[in-house]
Amino acid sequence: MTGAHDGADPPALELDDVTVSYGGRTVLDGVSLSVRRGEFLALVGPNGAGKTTLLRAVNGLVTPESGTVHTDGADATSLSARGRARRVATVPQETNVGFDFPVRDLVAMGRTAHRSRLSRESEADRAAVTRALDRTGTAAFADRTVGSLSGGERQRVVLARALAQAAPLLLLDEPTASLDINHQVRVLGLVRDLVTTATERDGTDRPARTAVAAIHDLDLAARFCDRVALLADGDIRAVGPPHEVLQGDRLAAAYGVETVVTEDAVTGAPRVTALGERTPAAAGDRRDAVRSQPEADDD
Repeated sequence: MTGAHDGADPPALELDDVTVSYGGRTVLDGVSLSVRRGEFLALVGPNGAGKTTLLRAVNGLVTPESGTVHTDGADATSLSARGRARRVATVPQETNVGFDFPVRDLVAMGRTAHRSRLSRESEADRAAVTRALDRTGTAAFADRTVGSLSGGERQRVVLARALAQAAPLLLLDEPTASLDINHQVRVLGLVRDLVTTATERDGTDRPARTAVAAIHDLDLAARFCDRVALLADGDIRAVGPPHEVLQGDRLAAAYGVETVVTEDAVTGAPRVTALGERTPAAAGDRRDAVRSQPEADDD
């Protein structure tokens, strides 16, 4: 299913009937999805649903065998590496770095797409790096090496590099996986703030950043994201506001576990409680049950 977008502007991201296979196994099966400018979209679903593969198709790490991917109206497969880096910044799930760079140098690598091969770092580059370090709370260890950091600290440094890249589309693959609850909230709050307050380069007040994140924690997705796309078995089964997508029957069918969804007393967002594995008979009806749900897309 594909969401609508407003006005004449192209969506920040649009996938049309995208299929990706690995070793003869279909991982994404005719997926279509539209993400508006200035939107924070969560990709949720069980392990193996295709969330990471979808992100890899957008950032050019895998080529769809059919279908198209457009970022800001441009065919993603036709972009050069530099052109793609100016449009899409990625925070991967795996944050190991091959060399033990100083933190500041690693963050500065996000500026590579904005410089010619032999040019030196400009004042604008240095300012972008400083802002990224400050916003992610990593300035305090900017002079340490990446190898000396904890997994959570390294995750925030990789996010800082993506922010320094200043691309209008930000992709995040499990951005809170290595973080304590304090930094989970800080990181997703930062992304929420980016898509809410950023402005275009020409000074207009239209949001300049769009974020798409694969998130396992459904409660965090419900709290921070504008919309949720539920994937199961390589297909997008529902797209819409969290309270429409995160419903007990739909989640039980997708995840194979009985769930109860309530309203959080503090945030007002949906709160998901997993009760236990579905019975074999119910689990056998998983695909049919998910497909029978009405579409949640609000567009």
